[in-house]
Amino acid sequence: MNRPLDLPADGAHRTSVPAAISVRNLTHHFERRGEEPTLAIDDVSLDIAEGEFIALVGPSGCGKTTLLNLVAGLVPSQSGQITVRGLPVTRPSRDVGYISARDSLLPWRTAESNVCYGLEVRGVAKKERRERARAALDQVGLAGFEKSYRSQLSQGMRQRVAIARTLATEPELLLLDEPFSALDQQTKLLLENTFIDIWEKNHRTVLMVTHDIEEAVAMADRVVMLSHRPGHVIADIKVDLPRPRDAAEIRYDPNFREITHGVWELLRQEIAQLHISQI
Repeated sequence: MNRPLDLPADGAHRTSVPAAISVRNLTHHFERRGEEPTLAIDDVSLDIAEGEFIALVGPSGCGKTTLLNLVAGLVPSQSGQITVRGLPVTRPSRDVGYISARDSLLPWRTAESNVCYGLEVRGVAKKERRERARAALDQVGLAGFEKSYRSQLSQGMRQRVAIARTLATEPELLLLDEPFSALDQQTKLLLENTFIDIWEKNHRTVLMVTHDIEEAVAMADRVVMLSHRPGHVIADIKVDLPRPRDAAEIRYDPNFREITHGVWELLRQEIAQLHISQI
């Protein structure tokens, strides 16, 4: 089976090509009034190459979303360094798209108008943003629903609009925070496949946070696991499965089951250690 990759001394995964995202010795804590600061992540190092799809997993509360928000520039880093394409991250960038579990669509706007929103903010001309919005909606399978409002769309369709809204801005890097977690299993598989199809056409760099191990293995090139809080990298597992990949069909591959079982065993051990430490 695929074993966790041997990590260098600093915990970073080394690649032969320049890193699109590089995290070095990152440590972050949260201040709480009247209490000791809470250490969220501790000395995390990670390299993600251009065009790689990385899934970040770990026990609840281990700092996965905190790490994602630090990479996005939504939270200022306190210690260590984050670079995106060689430039230090100090604030959100137009080259980075962020998709969360909540669609956050504006209910008074149509699907097309919601997708246009990010382009409006960037000053894209009306004709061009309409063309790009329609193309993005077509990419996620929503051609014909351009004039539908949020209340007229299913939850899965709303999330498709949210994905189209991000894709329309043509970001170089995509950060995903549990993007399919609120969906039923059937819709989730369909949307995972839609996203994989889109990714395999453009190979944007992706960092995805998920609690779903099967989702992580089905979609990613590597699965990076964080320890319980404070989170640090404890495993970096290569997903040696063929592409192009079908998120549903790949689950029947014996190698998929073996890799998934290996990831689960590591996660189970980490959760067990967490429970022991709390006794």
